[in-house]
Amino acid sequence: MSERGGQDWLDTELNDLDTGPERKEKHKVKKPLGRRKLATLKKGAEGEADEIIKRLTDLGHITEIVAELKSGKEATAYVARGPRGSILVKLYRELEARSFKNDAIYREGQTILDERARKAMQSRSLKGLAMLQMGWVTAEYAHLWKLWNAGLSVPEPLVGPSPFDYEKTTPAVLMRLIGTEDAPAPRLSDAVLTPTQARSAWEQSLNGMAHLLRLGYAHGDYSTYNLLWQLDSQQADSESEAEQDENDMQPTDTTNHTEIQNEEEGTVVIIDFPQLTTQQNPNFAQLLRRDADSLSMSFRRHDIYTDGEATLREVQKRALGPAPTPRVVLP
Repeated sequence: MSERGGQDWLDTELNDLDTGPERKEKHKVKKPLGRRKLATLKKGAEGEADEIIKRLTDLGHITEIVAELKSGKEATAYVARGPRGSILVKLYRELEARSFKNDAIYREGQTILDERARKAMQSRSLKGLAMLQMGWVTAEYAHLWKLWNAGLSVPEPLVGPSPFDYEKTTPAVLMRLIGTEDAPAPRLSDAVLTPTQARSAWEQSLNGMAHLLRLGYAHGDYSTYNLLWQLDSQQADSESEAEQDENDMQPTDTTNHTEIQNEEEGTVVIIDFPQLTTQQNPNFAQLLRRDADSLSMSFRRHDIYTDGEATLREVQKRALGPAPTPRVVLP
């Protein structure tokens, strides 16, 4: 058993969550450009998102919503500000429907310790849905904290590490924004890279997958779609904004950093962990191989051509090498 035991399988419980047109419209928020202010999310407005945003504000985690970054079938991501700087708020939707056809492979070898909890989840009762939502948020925070503390290149979680703190933010996960408010770091699937940058991104991606394997994990969906590319200039700007916010100052840099600068160094950041799988899963080897295939295939758009088998061998070799330096997290 992994150290998280019966909680592991909850990581994928919402992977195929879908919503009706009325739910999608409810969460549709204008995406303003430039230095953006609170747009369509207003204090006192009706809607689930507004209630959660207000709760996060009351808890002191955020001070304002800057813009919507991305909206999907299971969650909406917002750029926000708070006492600790620029924040990504990942807000999961209500659990209205669920298909189990694609996630069984991730849940094998994992258990639910409480039989009543298992039945409630399987019956899709209101209690069961609430437990699923809580479990998914808790699991994502737990993954982020473990990987962050281990020194991996992942977004910094901004709530926790106590699970009692996670509960208060459900159904939202708060993490450090990668990039800047005006130019969030793009996915590698969208970034335009020079040949030198592409080779650097490939090497870092191999190392990231190897670091996960060293900890006993397979990502489950490891490709350029779930890897961000943060330019060094963006990282410096992000740290500057955080320092200004902590000193109660308004950010003053209005430079547009959206264009990739030639040969500028960048950092690959791993995101999205709902399908993270441990070695206790009998399908672990299959999922690891699939990650290698997905990574090698997705990097072809950057003119990196390596087959999945060679990628897997290289990842396994690197997993035997030195680990990243753990981060020291002060209480």
